[in-house]
Amino acid sequence: MKLAFIIIAGGIVAAAGLSGCQNQPSTMEEKTLLAKDAYYKSDYTKALALMKDANQNDPEIQYFFGEMYEEGEGGLPKDPAKSAEYFRKAAENYRKAAERGNAKAQCMFGQMYEEGRGGLPKDLAKAEEYFRKAAEQGYAEAQHNLGWMYDEGEGGLPKDQSKAAEYYHKAADQGYAVSQYNLGWMYYKGEGGLQKDPAKALEYFLKAAEQGHAAAQNSLGWMYFNGGSYSPGDLFKAVEWWSKAAEQGYAKAQCR
Repeated sequence: MKLAFIIIAGGIVAAAGLSGCQNQPSTMEEKTLLAKDAYYKSDYTKALALMKDANQNDPEIQYFFGEMYEEGEGGLPKDPAKSAEYFRKAAENYRKAAERGNAKAQCMFGQMYEEGRGGLPKDLAKAEEYFRKAAEQGYAEAQHNLGWMYDEGEGGLPKDQSKAAEYYHKAADQGYAVSQYNLGWMYYKGEGGLQKDPAKALEYFLKAAEQGHAAAQNSLGWMYFNGGSYSPGDLFKAVEWWSKAAEQGYAKAQCR
């Protein structure tokens, strides 16, 4: 679910008025914000350098340390014990913030139940509970996650593509790229109670692709290559979008 945070982290940095390129970050708050921005851009070496001086009690920073020790990213060795330690700290802090009604914490605590991290059991019903709390507050990532759970029939929810489309729309309207991509396919196939509409599919693929979503870029290339009532075939546009997806390592586009 990393793609979800790129938008959120970018928004936080912009709201704080930080450019990251004019002056060196001087305060712990600035380093914390810039560390998150670097992490969501997959620049783990830069993220780690900033995280060392960031707020060590920030559950998101703790979660990042957990993932980086788990995967051996940013120059850190793989260390399951260290990873588990940081996930436990993150889980406890997310729990406290979630109980205070913090939507982001509710979503992240739900994600930790979904993954069975931080000493929590893997519990999709609990994950759904916390995703719903955050979704009801308008938190886009949680709305997407809830949509996905309806889409797959997870967490004790019935498989309901109409409900999935409803929550994907809520998240997509806030610019959430993964929901936009999923809606693109739903409109293309006519699923979730949506009328089959290739033009709408193209619209949503484009929204996600412009945010760097590799699968959407590949799908957009495919739609431009084939053409149809929504757009005449355009090989140049197809190659342009396939190239963007391939540059991100998207294998299907690399084969085009």
